[in-house]
Amino acid sequence: MKRTETCGPVAIQGYAGSFSEAAARAYFFSEPQLAPQPDFKALFAAVEDESCACGVVPIENSLMGSIHENYDLLLQSDVHIVGEIKLRIVHNLIVNRGVQLADIRYIASQPPALAQCTRFIHSLADAQTIAADDTAGAVKELAPQPDFKALFAAVEDESCACGVVPIENSLMGSIHENYDLLLQSDVHIVGEIKLRIVHNLIVNRGVQLADIRYIASQPPALAQCTRFIHSLADAQTIAADDTAGAVKELAASGARDRGAIAGTQAAAAYGLEILVAGIEDAPHNFTRFLVVSRRAAPAPAAPAKATLVFGLKHVPGALCRSLAAFAERGINLLKIESRPMPDRPWEYVFYLDLAGHLEQAACAQAVEHLRETTEFVRLLGSYRQGETVEDLR
Repeated sequence: MKRTETCGPVAIQGYAGSFSEAAARAYFFSEPQLAPQPDFKALFAAVEDESCACGVVPIENSLMGSIHENYDLLLQSDVHIVGEIKLRIVHNLIVNRGVQLADIRYIASQPPALAQCTRFIHSLADAQTIAADDTAGAVKELAPQPDFKALFAAVEDESCACGVVPIENSLMGSIHENYDLLLQSDVHIVGEIKLRIVHNLIVNRGVQLADIRYIASQPPALAQCTRFIHSLADAQTIAADDTAGAVKELAASGARDRGAIAGTQAAAAYGLEILVAGIEDAPHNFTRFLVVSRRAAPAPAAPAKATLVFGLKHVPGALCRSLAAFAERGINLLKIESRPMPDRPWEYVFYLDLAGHLEQAACAQAVEHLRETTEFVRLLGSYRQGETVEDLR
């Protein structure tokens, strides 16, 4: 291959670290000025309108065959092919520092990359796959969002490959906002995990218990530590948007008269000290988190779980008839949750968690039966039942 000089911005699809970036860097002599694009259509458009001097696009893989979308875009776009490069593809399992192979429950990447690593993925018995727009995008760092609505929006517009949201706490009950957002958003549930919640009193280094006059945290965390807070006669509580946010604000303030309630990860992230560990009232405190993605997951391994939501006509016996679709087929219902319809006071939608996945014959038949007795049914996802993590280090 004869390498060439760049003559302006080079369009690639995806994020820094992608194979397209590697191909661009290999093709050009000088360091190219890369212009990442969200998808191939945008890449071709950037070359066509000359906001980029050229673009590097994959056209064929030796195992998976042609990239048909790019063949179609070659015909549809006013561009010329001016070169090619062939790049050996080496896939790696990439993790945050300190993560061990035994810790892995989810593996994210572009679907072709997942397909090319099937043997390895299947060797990890508990691992589920999450589809991302491209390989490098799956490696991007965590993307904190200011609230749950913003989190769902980031997943929905695919600026994030997936999101992790709390849905239920064993002491405080359901997080209703997230149930509502599941219905309002175009996302799928692709996984879950249950995490034991351990609350700690976190302070700036050197602060003593007698110094504490204010304790900040998210209201549910404050409520779960009532006994400890009441043991500090002079302490007042301050509501924060989230537990880690309270620790961040404490670190920034340098305050010597206040503490924050949060997990050990928050203390480590902001370099603060855990003054008293395990201050929650009840040790059996667990939160169930859902993993949501714009793309549905493939049929999960056992034990599988599925979630759906439906609305009913407001008539006697409607709920009983709808649940009979599952009882008649011996399908175990794991949870039922009702939420009000915003535009119809005193009427409700119902969320169901059931054992099994929606591609199993009995579940599929039950859903079809359910459609006959309800106003609407929406399938939110099939996924593997989440493990319980007692000790998150």
